[in-house]
Amino acid sequence: MIRKGLLAVLAFLMIGVSVSTAQEEDTSTRRVCMVLNIGIVEDGGFNQNSWDGLLAIAGDYDLTVGEDVIYLASDSDEDWLPNIQECAESYDVVVTVGFQLAELTAQVALDYPDKFFVGVDHDVVNGSPNYVGVQFSDDEAGFLAGYLAVLVTETNVIGGVFGPPIPVIKRFRNGFMQGADYAITQLEITDEITILTEYASSFAAPEEGIALVDGFIEAGADVIFGAAGLTGSEGIKHAAAQGIYVIGVDQDEYFTTFQSGTVEGADRLITSMLKRVNVGVYDMVAALIDGDMASFPGGRNYILSLANDGISFAPEHDADIPLEYYDAIIDVADMLAFGDISTGVERTTGSVPSLLVIDIADLEGVWGNEQGNVAFEGDTWRIFGEGFELTGTFTLEGNVITLSGDNEGDGVSIEIYALDETTLIVQSSNQSTTETFTRSE
Repeated sequence: MIRKGLLAVLAFLMIGVSVSTAQEEDTSTRRVCMVLNIGIVEDGGFNQNSWDGLLAIAGDYDLTVGEDVIYLASDSDEDWLPNIQECAESYDVVVTVGFQLAELTAQVALDYPDKFFVGVDHDVVNGSPNYVGVQFSDDEAGFLAGYLAVLVTETNVIGGVFGPPIPVIKRFRNGFMQGADYAITQLEITDEITILTEYASSFAAPEEGIALVDGFIEAGADVIFGAAGLTGSEGIKHAAAQGIYVIGVDQDEYFTTFQSGTVEGADRLITSMLKRVNVGVYDMVAALIDGDMASFPGGRNYILSLANDGISFAPEHDADIPLEYYDAIIDVADMLAFGDISTGVERTTGSVPSLLVIDIADLEGVWGNEQGNVAFEGDTWRIFGEGFELTGTFTLEGNVITLSGDNEGDGVSIEIYALDETTLIVQSSNQSTTETFTRSE
């Protein structure tokens, strides 16, 4: 029997994984404990923003701070596991802050299946049903930064310092470049705009950030975006002190990096691209307290975006930038939020699929995952697994495969998001998510 939909085309891609929470709806869930990353709660970053979300929960649900809602500080990484366990022992919901705590949180979530876990900046894929990661549409933030940089530049050279090339940072970088390109097209700019970007080797290498920024300035850049942790923050602070316009990230760097305007160059900070962690923490904890389990995507991520107010940007503060520039990025943000335009960046890999050009020879061989296999040879394809086999021919244009065959999959297109010697990531026109395969031959 040939099953309908994508399975008739890529049979093994059709099987969707549905994760539901192990717990029944339970409106008695009211006690929340947060484990801080290293540092104080008033750090101006993820610790403070996460705590702000819980303070809002306490106010809206009449919970007592210090009793129903608490946090445990972490002086070192050795405190993380005992803190998470202590929270899980006595509280209904455990919030852990920072990607560094993800592995430990996943471990404890399995040990305490009757408790709920919310991981800030955790990437949860097929996780425990009582564990949700709070993630971000970083590409949207980068897109707005790139658009604004093009509006502001007078030298027609803009730059971006980014952290190591992991997917989240690739989303920032490619979003930045896509936003700049969109501004050039939309505003019909005829002058050539040079976009300089560099990946840093670490998030905690301030000297490297400064060196990269100096290279951009030497090349003529007058607007620089920093999305590289301490590396980026120190880089943009160094640039701003030299009169270069800069854009911050994650939190409002006017209050952190530039210490409420007291640091030299604060008037050159034109905005910061904000990850509103408080929104993600609030939404997930509120869903649990309300017993709204449909809004708690157990085993997966809750994505903060422009559409749910999880991504935003800071005001100009002391910068002398025309207010109409901010009106312009508000308009662009609205278009992204309502789906009128797209960043073009694929979430899983951080790549821009439309820029990929695939050679048929690169597809040759057998690719598989736990649900089946697909083989490409010349212009023919074969899908096979336990109890099924389908064959046909295909055409390849850019990064899009179009299948043909005497079956229900005729005419279905498959977009290639990433391809290298060992990994193939695709999304079919019949699917809303990507699938990953590894080369087996």
